[in-house]
Amino acid sequence: MASAKPAAGAKKKGAAAPDPRPFFLGGGVLAVLGVASLIWLYGLGLAGSPMTELLPVLKKGFSYVALPGVLFLLAGVPLFLAVMFRGARWSARDRSFWQGGSVAIDIGLTPLPAVLLWLLVPLVAYVPLIPVPVLAETSAGDFGDTVRGASPEFWTLVSIYGFLAAGTVGVFLASLLKRATYRRLAAAHAGASRTDTANGGSTFWRLVATQWRAETFLAFIGFGLFGVLPLLWHDSLAGQKPFDDTALIVLSSVAAGCSVLAAVTVLNAWRSGDPYGLAESVA
Repeated sequence: MASAKPAAGAKKKGAAAPDPRPFFLGGGVLAVLGVASLIWLYGLGLAGSPMTELLPVLKKGFSYVALPGVLFLLAGVPLFLAVMFRGARWSARDRSFWQGGSVAIDIGLTPLPAVLLWLLVPLVAYVPLIPVPVLAETSAGDFGDTVRGASPEFWTLVSIYGFLAAGTVGVFLASLLKRATYRRLAAAHAGASRTDTANGGSTFWRLVATQWRAETFLAFIGFGLFGVLPLLWHDSLAGQKPFDDTALIVLSSVAAGCSVLAAVTVLNAWRSGDPYGLAESVA
């Protein structure tokens, strides 16, 4: 007897996930190398040394400011997969011909104390990257003299990774807000009228919140820009040019706009009709 064809839109259980431990190990090693390279380059920049031709294994002309970022990016891939393989529940869904298929991942809750501890990592990293050197420029001490003698690459380094650290703080805060409100808002509006999809939620909010996770992008950009605002005082403190009021207004406005949109997205994500912790690919 021929087997019945699965109905369109039906979810299919995925295969058993690989062992996450090798992924944690590989990603952890790359992350440690990224941190070590950032500290190394930070020290070189403070000493006024140029960041060129430092390692013979890298091509001549390689931008060493990018080295920690490359290592962090490479670390993120196996670490992301490790978290997915460790406790996530995977499923696949057949959709229409034009939409193709999609993969959904239901991620379990990370204990709140662990989340708060991880939040400290970008917070602690941010402080020496931007506030400390900017404030040191007004200091008459030895460290102030050291910062004023830093190489141009040093300020490029702290600008990039200060932005990344502050943006990561924003992602954590958006996640904590979503954690605190998502299920409560979904329960409070359980009987509300919504544009129906397969899960009884809004198509728009499924796209924005479940598939694109727009709040993470918006929170990252918003808090990243807030994080680099002190650098606007760098040139004026160093006596290179007057303070740029226009740049402050523009960057502050964009940062505030992105942060507000992130909060709006978080507070409306329940409208997707999906359970908290579900993420779905866009196909």
